[in-house]
Amino acid sequence: MASILNVDKVRATGSTTDALSIDSSGRVFTPARPAFRVYKMSGSGGQSATGVISLTNEDYDIGSGWNTNYYQAPVSGVYQFNLAALGVATTGGSLVPANQNVVLDWEISTDSGSNWGSKTRMYVYIGTAGHPNCSQSVNFKLDAGDRIRLNVSAQGLYFDSTNERNLVLSGFLVG
Repeated sequence: MASILNVDKVRATGSTTDALSIDSSGRVFTPARPAFRVYKMSGSGGQSATGVISLTNEDYDIGSGWNTNYYQAPVSGVYQFNLAALGVATTGGSLVPANQNVVLDWEISTDSGSNWGSKTRMYVYIGTAGHPNCSQSVNFKLDAGDRIRLNVSAQGLYFDSTNERNLVLSGFLVG
């Protein structure tokens, strides 16, 4: 015999924040689920972001995990990260030279940022000069307090002064 549980909100005892809500169509919402979306813009013209990438503009940061150049997991779980970016030479907004790689590492620190190790490395090869697509999605199992960042070790990632948001990083807790 099937059971039916009628509920439209789930909240911790003594809390005023909804952990989960269900609308009349059956859609489930988790408004406190950690998530962020950040991007980089320049003061003028096309630029190249190299080394550890700093992203100082926030669209949102639920859970307050973003900190300029790394994300710190507020709770343990599996996280999905998405990068939308174009490759660029190491200076200005110039094209990546022919027969070169853009190299990007997703680095993780489990000791509050004292040591960083590459978790995933992405190579984007370009046969003729241009701005290669360097977009990528990855997921990692993180413990609360673990940090993740992007480090470009060859060429760079493009950003400029337009509102097109050419260099965007987002992420969220899957569960």
